[in-house]
Amino acid sequence: MKKSLLFIYAVLISVQIHATETWGSEGSHFAGATLLGAGATIAVDQFDEYREDRKMIGFTISSVYGVIDQGIQYIDRGNAGGQLLDLGVHILGSAFGAWLTDKYILSPVIVEASKTEGKYIGFNMQYSF
Repeated sequence: MKKSLLFIYAVLISVQIHATETWGSEGSHFAGATLLGAGATIAVDQFDEYREDRKMIGFTISSVYGVIDQGIQYIDRGNAGGQLLDLGVHILGSAFGAWLTDKYILSPVIVEASKTEGKYIGFNMQYSF
């Protein structure tokens, strides 16, 4: 349930009322896309058959949302250059969020299912000396 709420929150936070081409605006697009990519990756992780491809699926969900959102804003306001800039930053944020979540949040967690004992959850940590 918490993971679904994180996904919904990421979608809501990435919706822009009015954007300009400033560092703050593009930073908010990047942050929103990062959260959306992370939330989508976490949501996909809940399905065992898609767990292996969760990073790519999370990135794709977030990127498709960005394409649709910027397409709607282009139809509404025009300014193709600004919408393409926003879309590019959104796609970078989607990739970063999906990668970061897959590599550092979901991959270290190991869930083992035992037929007699139930589920075990552990962490995989490695350090080179």
